[in-house]
Amino acid sequence: MDKQSFRCGTQCVVHRGMELRLEVLLGLRYNTAYSGHWALPGGHVERGETFAETAMRELREETGLVMKPQAIASPFISWTPPIPFVHAPVFFGVARDVPRVMPDEHFSELDYFPISALPEPLFEPSRIAIERFQSYRLRVAEDKLTRGILQALLATQVENIHESLRREDDK
Repeated sequence: MDKQSFRCGTQCVVHRGMELRLEVLLGLRYNTAYSGHWALPGGHVERGETFAETAMRELREETGLVMKPQAIASPFISWTPPIPFVHAPVFFGVARDVPRVMPDEHFSELDYFPISALPEPLFEPSRIAIERFQSYRLRVAEDKLTRGILQALLATQVENIHESLRREDDK
């Protein structure tokens, strides 16, 4: 029987701006696999770590940013490396601090790029994580809209009931 092995890691999505001006933080990889590719911060899960703990550690190590995750998307598998790699997209909010290139890490540059005009070449797992981030933001916006509509409908129903009760009292 073939023994399967794989690695696990995170893709950290830090953003700024809103809607049409939404940008994500990317680093230019060097001295590592896929050197010359733009990628989200992230890295390998260490023994005993959760995806959230890995993401916070990697984000701090690679960019100097100290943040807590807002959400974790469903993991996905990339088959391009020699060993399959399970990636967990971890979504952070807007950074309060300025990210910086950290010594002894694998980014030579860090910058924000519009989600609608990402640089090439882009590390494929980062592309997938950014797509998941866009889907997540859309679901969150739809949920807010749905809640707003339901609240408005409920308020209208309550108002109609009160009006009916007032009419009954007037009789």
